[in-house]
Amino acid sequence: MNCLHASLFQDGDGGTFTGQQVRGGQEGAYYWMVRSIRDRAAEFGHPVLLVHGDFHEFIVDRPFLVSQGEFAEPKYANITRLQVYGAPEIKAVQVTVDTETPWVFSFSPLHN
Repeated sequence: MNCLHASLFQDGDGGTFTGQQVRGGQEGAYYWMVRSIRDRAAEFGHPVLLVHGDFHEFIVDRPFLVSQGEFAEPKYANITRLQVYGAPEIKAVQVTVDTETPWVFSFSPLHN
């Protein structure tokens, strides 16, 4: 598991968050961090969970995933990203790890 605050991804025009583009592009501050996480996770070859805040919305996705077409396994499919809640709606998220399931991680927002 890797935790950080900054969101690494946004769309190409710097507007609405999509989880597909690296913030700042190849010249931005996050480009090499994203590549490092991606490459180390690929070498590791087991499920990796990246947890961060910043945009303060609950999101679970796989923004590193790269499709290689219909007949090949996607690349970087072992990286799951959890973006947690933040101000003004601060809530906890329970993460469960079950290595007997293909998805390994499950998430439950905890509400008051």
